[in-house]
Amino acid sequence: MAAPSLSWPGTRHAEEGRHDDDLGTPHLRFERRGALGWCTIDRPESRNALTSRMYFGIRRAVDLVNKDPDLHALVITGVDDVFCPGGDLRRDVKRPTRPLGM
Repeated sequence: MAAPSLSWPGTRHAEEGRHDDDLGTPHLRFERRGALGWCTIDRPESRNALTSRMYFGIRRAVDLVNKDPDLHALVITGVDDVFCPGGDLRRDVKRPTRPLGM
């Protein structure tokens, strides 16, 4: 069964010159591999530091796994040799108001 097409309010689409994915930012990718959902952080220019939109994109990945009975866990990984240092302190990062797993 194909994954539903999801959109994120306010994002540009590929035809506008920017890649848009299910998680609402080009810096996160979501894949289904067997019983696992994989969320890959892909922002190597900042060593995978998270922006506000990325925090909510990870929340979206949690929702995708929770709503899919074929998925049993979410693996969060990063590109290059670093996982993630946390929020990007060079930007105004607004954290979710509730825990990501709730």
